[in-house]
Amino acid sequence: MSRGFTLIELMVALAIVGIVTTGAVGAQTCLLREQSGEIMQRERALQVLEYEASALMRGVADDPAEREALLKEIPQGTLQISAAGRGLWSLTVRWQRPGGETSRTLLVYGRKP
Repeated sequence: MSRGFTLIELMVALAIVGIVTTGAVGAQTCLLREQSGEIMQRERALQVLEYEASALMRGVADDPAEREALLKEIPQGTLQISAAGRGLWSLTVRWQRPGGETSRTLLVYGRKP
């Protein structure tokens, strides 16, 4: 004679599935939060690069206070501008990622002669 599941057994099985699902969703949420933080830092770095490239394109000096305000939004953010030769400029923003690694975004800008 085959015996079916009792109500208690089904409730215990559903509780276990619920606990496992909650743990998996929590881990996924943590991972997504970390990834969104990294994407936000990359976007902020691009804002700095766009601001500096715009100043170079117009041939005017950028506002140091504005640059510092933009860099403050990036953890340990630094900007490096260097002439790459033949009218090219290399702009690099470096920052500290949440895991401790250094990340960078690079923009090479050239003005038409």
